[in-house]
Amino acid sequence: MTKTIQELYPAFVESVQEIFETMVFMPITAEEPLPGAHEPPRGGIAGSLSVTGDELTINLSLVFGTDLAFSIFRAMMGMEESEPVEIEEVSDIVGELANMTSGGAKTRLQEEYPHLQLGLPSVVVGQELYVDPPKNAQTVVIPLIAGSGKFFLEISLSA
Repeated sequence: MTKTIQELYPAFVESVQEIFETMVFMPITAEEPLPGAHEPPRGGIAGSLSVTGDELTINLSLVFGTDLAFSIFRAMMGMEESEPVEIEEVSDIVGELANMTSGGAKTRLQEEYPHLQLGLPSVVVGQELYVDPPKNAQTVVIPLIAGSGKFFLEISLSA
């Protein structure tokens, strides 16, 4: 029996928190999920991918403001905040963060869903962009606080 998004999303929150503590060296705090009729989270860069299994598809998106994404890149690379960075480098890291977050969640869900497979991450860069979840999917958006910035974890479940 397929779980609800409320039962599945904690695996993704735990994973993104672990990734940020160990790879970004930046602890993050998860806020309460946004209510169902909220506006989609907007940002300047988003990394997305799908996790599929026999009976479900989970879509994950990490949506960052551009300044925060650049700060995260510099933290991961051990760089000073003033060092120049190219958007292509930041895009690669955002895609990898989405990939690692999904991989960690997959590991946490492996016992109940042993056939989950990760798709390839995609990254979109723009102004005030958002990731529209699949129609008729259960969706939850969790605001995450990292340092002095906020980003969003959007998880959608299609069964």
